[in-house]
Amino acid sequence: MKKVISICLAAVLSIIMLPFSVSAAEQVRELRTIMSDWAVEEIAQAKELRLISKYFGSDGAYQVVDYTAPITRYDICTLAINYVELQNHFDGGRQFFGEMAEYYIYEKESPSIPRNPFVDVGNFAAAEDSYTAYYLGIAKGDENHAFNGDSIATRQEAAAILLRAYQVCGGELPQEAAEITFTDSASIPGWARDGASALSVWGVMEGDEKGNFNPKDQCTYEQAIAMFLRLYENAPVSRVKGNVKPIFTYEQCMEWLNNWQSAVYRVTAKVEGTGATFVRWDLGGVMHPASTLNLVFRDGGIRMITHIDYGASIENAQFSQDGKTFSCTIIESDSPARQLTVDVDTMTYEIVETAAPAKG
Repeated sequence: MKKVISICLAAVLSIIMLPFSVSAAEQVRELRTIMSDWAVEEIAQAKELRLISKYFGSDGAYQVVDYTAPITRYDICTLAINYVELQNHFDGGRQFFGEMAEYYIYEKESPSIPRNPFVDVGNFAAAEDSYTAYYLGIAKGDENHAFNGDSIATRQEAAAILLRAYQVCGGELPQEAAEITFTDSASIPGWARDGASALSVWGVMEGDEKGNFNPKDQCTYEQAIAMFLRLYENAPVSRVKGNVKPIFTYEQCMEWLNNWQSAVYRVTAKVEGTGATFVRWDLGGVMHPASTLNLVFRDGGIRMITHIDYGASIENAQFSQDGKTFSCTIIESDSPARQLTVDVDTMTYEIVETAAPAKG
């Protein structure tokens, strides 16, 4: 028994004492459970970009521990929405993008479409990504209007979803994708052919050693993650290249923050910069009030910086002259004052204590 405890303790310490110098890929390898060797680097990159959600599943209640396992339709839609969020400069744990999709696309643009388009998806909060993917035209149900979220996604479904997510961001089919070159091209259904062809041109999806696409083969988590990462990096339209067509404009983002559920959410501070606007968004009138600090970008998109106490005050909020840095002082009762500094381009930030605790 002591030997078992010693081994377990040694394993825990080996994780806790990982040197800070190890690469992201090495940390992923150290802390993960199961993934293929080829996928380690790409999964690490995807996590750094926040292309991978911490939790998957229709209820967002589990974390992937076996990346070699087949991916469900629910979870490939989650990856698709993560990709679209990344392309559109969104990051707010679905609070922003998913709710804005419902507000602007479902309520304002297409009120005739059903709010719940799928007969087998009951709780909106539990399957928000499937709804958002439907509103954006990324995911569709079967002939019986069932989403079949727990079923395994095939390669042909992955190809269609990847291409639709790309087109939502303003991407178009490459001219050279007109001819599909896979040996088994005759077995690829019409609705997946454009995706299979375009993604092969960009090096996102490839055939096997015999040149087969294998459209009905299962798609795994690591394969889907790698494909969305390659789509982000390789395809002609990308935030990396600065040519994404924003889904929501700056004006829509500000309108939504000011108006959405205004009885409980309120914009209580705003500072404008050249490329972004700082917004403090307070959630009050509830059992656990809270505040978030956010940046709204001129080319569209909202990204949350951090949470602070509802009763905290913000002082000296300002952008640098070139607009690339935002800073402010956060003052909370019975806590040291803290200086927040944010890199606007990368959204990396640091918070440093600057003074003795304030008097409550």
